[in-house]
Amino acid sequence: MKQHIVDQLIADYPLYADQRLLELPDGWLGVVYDLFHDLYDLQLLSPIHADGAEPVKFVEVYWRQLQWPSHVLYVYPVLDAQHWTPEMSHRLVQAVSRFNEHAPRKCEVCGQPSASILKYQDGRRQQALCQKHLEERRWS
Repeated sequence: MKQHIVDQLIADYPLYADQRLLELPDGWLGVVYDLFHDLYDLQLLSPIHADGAEPVKFVEVYWRQLQWPSHVLYVYPVLDAQHWTPEMSHRLVQAVSRFNEHAPRKCEVCGQPSASILKYQDGRRQQALCQKHLEERRWS
C-alpha cells in the first residue's frame, strides 16, 4: 500500500495498523479496513469493555507473504483467556477467515474482483488482477 494510505489506517486504527501494511497491495484497502473495523468491534463484546473506555488491543496482527495468495493473515491473542468470550473468539475466527478468503479475490492494484492470476516467468510473485490490469501487465 502507498504511504499515505498506511498513514491514514494508522491514524484510524492505531492498535492494529503499522508500517508493515506497506507490503500489502493497494487494492486490498477495503478488506484491510473491514478487518480492522471487525477487530475494534470485538471490544464491544468484551467483559472488560465499558462505554467510553479506551480501546484495548485484543490481538496482534501478523501478515505472512506467500507465493499465492500473496499474503495470509494470522492473529494471536494478547489478552488472557479470561478476557475473551466464546462470541469474541467466534467473531475473530470469522474476521480472519473473511480476510483470507476475500483478499486473494481482489485485484491487487484497484480492488475490483480479480479475473485471473498473472504468473510471471521471471520469478516475480504472482498477482491477482482484474481484467484491465491483467491486460496492462500481460503486454508490459
